[in-house]
Amino acid sequence: TLHKSSLVLLPLYFIVNNDWLLRHRFLQIGVYFVTFTLSVVFRDFIINNANILFAIIGYGDYANSIDNLAEISWAKEGGIGIYFFMIIDLWIIWQFVKCDNLLSNKVIICFYNLYYLGVVIANITVGTYFDRMNVYFQHIRIVIYAIFFYNILFYRKNLLNRMFAVTIMAVFIIFFLYI
Repeated sequence: TLHKSSLVLLPLYFIVNNDWLLRHRFLQIGVYFVTFTLSVVFRDFIINNANILFAIIGYGDYANSIDNLAEISWAKEGGIGIYFFMIIDLWIIWQFVKCDNLLSNKVIICFYNLYYLGVVIANITVGTYFDRMNVYFQHIRIVIYAIFFYNILFYRKNLLNRMFAVTIMAVFIIFFLYI
């Protein structure tokens, strides 16, 4: 009764319950930068070979219904929002391991691992029709933001981190009101 695309997430079951990824923040940052920098190459490859890729994974009919894959203009555009989220993601990756009270909770570790995988997948697939598989991870991003910012504001003593968190939340509010 499950859709065959759900098999893609099966390996994640064995990954997300461990904290080994969380403890290697330099590895996380390295993977983040590699996927962020190479995302244009991956995106162009996916767009140019979408019909073949769809046929391989069993979505040939879906590929035939798409008229013009190359006309995704917003995927080629960049803006301040991309770099804003990049700064937030890198700050969370760097600081999360320092939040001792979060590391003792297995559910939060699982959410963080899913968040990180979503960030990496978003870097690779943004602007393509494969971006659809990252929709589920985007909701986890909101949860991690809430947990992380709450932790920074109420459990951490570092004034600079608190000021940075308040600034980011203010920018989010401005984006919300502006858009």
